[in-house]
This record gives sequence, C-alpha cells and structure tokens, in this order.
Amino acid sequence: MILIVEDSYLLAELLCDFLRDYGMEPIGPSGRMQDGCRLARHGALDGAILDMALGEGRCFPIAAILKARKIPFIFLTGCREKSLISLEFCSAPLVRKPFEDDELGAALDLILNRPTAFSSGHCSASRVDQRSFRENADKRRGERLSLPV
Repeated sequence: MILIVEDSYLLAELLCDFLRDYGMEPIGPSGRMQDGCRLARHGALDGAILDMALGEGRCFPIAAILKARKIPFIFLTGCREKSLISLEFCSAPLVRKPFEDDELGAALDLILNRPTAFSSGHCSASRVDQRSFRENADKRRGERLSLPV
C-alpha cells in the first residue's frame, strides 16, 4: 500500500490510477498536512509518494514520520532545485513534475527494492510489458477524461 499526499486533485487521481495500473493499492490521496501525518503515523504502508509543496508548507513533517517508521518515500516536486530538500531526507528519490510513467515507476521500484518493470537507461523491462502498462494507463485516463462534467 502506497500513501499519496498530493494537493492537486487531478494529479492525485492520476497517481492513484498509476498505482492501480502498476498492481499496487493507493492509500489516500490526502491533500492536507494533517491528514497526511495521520495516515503516515497509523497506516499499514509499503511506501509513499509525497508532493513536496502542500498548501500548508513543505511535506517534511510527513517525511519525518515515515522515516521514523522506516517507510520509504518519493518526493514529487515542480521545483528544479534539489537543495530545497532537507539534508535529513536527501537520500529519498526525487521525481520532478511533469514526469513520465517510467520515471515514477523506476522510483517506486527503487524504494520497494523490486526489479523494475520499466525500460529506460537503467531499467530492464521488455517493451511488451511497458507497452501493455502504458495502454492500460492510457485507457484509464481516457475513460476518466470522457466522464460528463
């Protein structure tokens, strides 16, 4: 189970879909610091995806809870400066927005110590597996986008 803390509703839903397509169960999403801290403190989690900049500030209190529980996490950010990350958390993977599916997939594989399911420079998945994953993800996105408003 992967905790999602992201204050952009649309991106949070895309992350949930991505995790489901990847065979994982999303927890949340949470867009608020307080809810994120509560879920990080009490949830049965395998990992987390944290938007660095929430409306109430940086997500570092949530990261501290996860680190204390030895739950790995990924930072998502629109910022280009890795120096914004506290030294305490500098070993956490950083995925910059906008991101490609294979970037997030490789980061998940890294924190979960799994062989990667994506093919890019350092990944070893077959093109068929990646194409199948992308087709399923594209289908889900198309279904969501075609819903009446």
